[in-house]
Formats: sequence, C-alpha cells, structure tokens
Amino acid sequence: MLVLHFLKEAEQEKLLKEISERLKSGAPLFVASIVGEKRREFRWQMKAYMLSNEIPLEEWLNFEKSIDHTIHLISSAKMEHLLNKSGFTKVTKFYKGFFVEGWVGIKG
Repeated sequence: MLVLHFLKEAEQEKLLKEISERLKSGAPLFVASIVGEKRREFRWQMKAYMLSNEIPLEEWLNFEKSIDHTIHLISSAKMEHLLNKSGFTKVTKFYKGFFVEGWVGIKG
C-alpha cells in the first residue's frame, strides 16, 4: 500500500486502524510511504535528488508546493508508532530507497 503520504496524520492512523480491524490475526500488512522530516534539509535533498535525476525544474516546483498540502511526510519513527498503535506486531522496515520506506507488520 503506497497511500499514507497522501493522507493527513489523523487519516493515516484511521486508515491503519480500519485495515487492522479487517485483517485476520497473523496476517501481514505491507506499507510503503514517502518518508522525511519536515525540515529545510529534506527539501534541499529532495530537490537535489530530483534535479540530478533529470526531473524538470517545473515538476520539482510542483512537488515542493504539494508538501503539507497533498503530500504529508511521515518520519520513520512515526510510521513504526502508527503501525504498533494500530494493532500490528513485529513491525519491521524491509525497504529503504532514497525517500521511500517499506514496512511490514503482523496483525496481532
């Protein structure tokens, strides 16, 4: 599932809890999200990464404007916390790409 960064924090938690309620005990949930801290350094790193990968400046500017409007960054610690709080155990990061992380949790 690659949607959490499109939801505000309260909606992220609500979605994970709703999924947890529907899963059978022992079922895995795989989640991926754009991960980052809401700091100036993140924007600088993201800009450098995108432009060095030949993403047009206009696309970068549109992406930058979307942060905190349609894209809501989540930290690694917050992701782990939300999964645990939503009823998942054995929460583990299984993937880390530049700004995307993948997590798996087992429904308790």
